[in-house]
Amino acid sequence: MLLEVSDYECPFCRRFYKDVFPGLRARHIETGELAYAFMGIANEQLHPKALLAAQVSFCAGLHGRFLVAHDLLMTSDLSRLFASDGTVSFLPGINAASYRSYLASGGNTDLIRRRRLQLKADGLTATPALLFGSTEAGGNTMRVSRALQGDRPLAEIEQVIGELVGGSPVHQ
Repeated sequence: MLLEVSDYECPFCRRFYKDVFPGLRARHIETGELAYAFMGIANEQLHPKALLAAQVSFCAGLHGRFLVAHDLLMTSDLSRLFASDGTVSFLPGINAASYRSYLASGGNTDLIRRRRLQLKADGLTATPALLFGSTEAGGNTMRVSRALQGDRPLAEIEQVIGELVGGSPVHQ
């Protein structure tokens, strides 16, 4: 299991998504070697649009549109996607009223903030963070066996994957 923890406005997370994630996805996630999950967090002091972006991705996921929203959020200028009132100019396949209702209900603001604080308390201070581990069948709790912080090259990530899944590096 791989859990990526990223801030949508973090330049290192965006570079990871553009330069490293495509290879990781093609070689390890789409092949079924690794299960993948994403956790959006927000360093609101540095990235004022990150909380709203994390909310958008969560809402999109509720509508089965996470990957579409995730790609747009990681590759677009967030200041152009969000209007001053917090509305979003895209969300393909998501009813605008449903999105407004989600935001009006709080849009998981507390959960997103708690996640960041908990990760910081656990020693994760840089994004993107890649957490490798396992979950119990049907469980929501991940047992982390290895963590990488910051924008790392694919070769280093594959070294860890090889050590965890097969005992040796992969794709050397």
